[in-house]
Amino acid sequence: MTKHPDLPKYIYPTIDMHVHPPPDDARTEAMLAAAQRAGITRVILCDLGHGEWREYPPVGEVRRANERVYGMIARHPGVVYGLVYVNPNHAETLDMLEEGLAQEGVLGIKLWVSCRDERGRLDPVYPVLELAQARGAPVLVHALERTGGNMRGELSATDIASLARRYPQASIAMAHLGGKWQRGVRVVRACPNVY
Repeated sequence: MTKHPDLPKYIYPTIDMHVHPPPDDARTEAMLAAAQRAGITRVILCDLGHGEWREYPPVGEVRRANERVYGMIARHPGVVYGLVYVNPNHAETLDMLEEGLAQEGVLGIKLWVSCRDERGRLDPVYPVLELAQARGAPVLVHALERTGGNMRGELSATDIASLARRYPQASIAMAHLGGKWQRGVRVVRACPNVY
């Protein structure tokens, strides 16, 4: 991507760290062109699967989503980077993370809304954060303070704060703090490893 001539130089490089690829691969070029027009020089992708985004996607769907990201990185080196996406409830999660983090251009991990087990516990996320902390891989975590209550596997700011205290060397990027966002910001304010 080239720099946009009308934007000030101090904004470069501008990175959009939370991009989902378009459902149709043919629209990727248009997405990247739009990013360039906005002054975005790098995008970090995470795919949650084609079609409906399931709360608890099966392993095959997660693998296909990651393969799609790896392919986009290969086709757009230096512009497109990626996050390896996992449903931490699968036994294959740590292997998928190791495989994904070894891919050229993969910078970290993405957790969406499948973060709780069938009893509502955060146990599936602990090995992911342990690996992230050990490897120095940042984790982008979908988190909300929904006014109507969160989805069953979705994390709240309180959950993020708890994880941040449990894994103080892990870098956690908390995405989508909508809804009761003021409360969410207050909850994580004392966690220096939450961004």
